[in-house]
Amino acid sequence: MIKGRTNWTIAHELGHIILNHFIEFDIDNLNDEEHDILDREAEIFARELLMPREWVKSNCEHPLTISILAKLKNLFDVSWQAITYRLDELNIYSKDYVLSLHEARKIEKET
Repeated sequence: MIKGRTNWTIAHELGHIILNHFIEFDIDNLNDEEHDILDREAEIFARELLMPREWVKSNCEHPLTISILAKLKNLFDVSWQAITYRLDELNIYSKDYVLSLHEARKIEKET
């Protein structure tokens, strides 16, 4: 597993533990909607733990380039997907814009 994804998985599972999901809920008997709610809570925990709002904002340089995006990814030790979604969630750069940078990079490599 890729290190950034491993960090995310660990932070997500730690979120379940810290938020007492395994103590307060009978995990094996939850319906899909209840599982989704607990997973969303763990995702929020992971995002805030690995990429705190103020740290992301203070480390994001403008205009965003693929090299700055890579710097952020490496700084927070997360996957490309995680930093892309975090920038979008914080209304710093839209997911579509960040994905367009990825596409431009792919095209450059192919030519």
